[in-house]
Amino acid sequence: LRLLLQTALGAALIGVLLWQTDVERAYRVARDGEYLYLLPVFPMYLLGSLCNAFRWRLALHAVKEPPPVRDLFGIYLVAMMMNRLLPMRFGDIFRVQLPARRYGLSGEALTAVVFIAETLLDGCAFVILFLWSLAFLGVPPVHLTIAWTLSVVVIGGLVIAAIAARLE
Repeated sequence: LRLLLQTALGAALIGVLLWQTDVERAYRVARDGEYLYLLPVFPMYLLGSLCNAFRWRLALHAVKEPPPVRDLFGIYLVAMMMNRLLPMRFGDIFRVQLPARRYGLSGEALTAVVFIAETLLDGCAFVILFLWSLAFLGVPPVHLTIAWTLSVVVIGGLVIAAIAARLE
């Protein structure tokens, strides 16, 4: 029932998007796109994905022998494709299940890495990039000070939580 509701909501949102969009103009823009710019982007995307696979392997150091980066890279690429095509971040579930079954790793440890650790690290990166974008947009210094203070508190809380998690 939940999947049916999410699918119906997704279809309704796509319907509203199409209703509010000039589809003919969108087609013209897509048809006349400068696809030559994709040539340098593709290797950069692969390099970024390889870095994420390496980061994933480093995060798995606590489990027994983590899989090689080469295998994690393939799993990561397929999972990201699934995230873009399927609802509810199904690709991340794939990122947990496949290594757990193929390499006998702990599903709980993989879940903690994929859903908790990476989300926290991505959140910290987002906060830093958000603050830099505010600085470049010329936000008043008082607001920047508040934003920086909150980010230091959040990142400090993350560091304290990580240290506390290591204590027995």
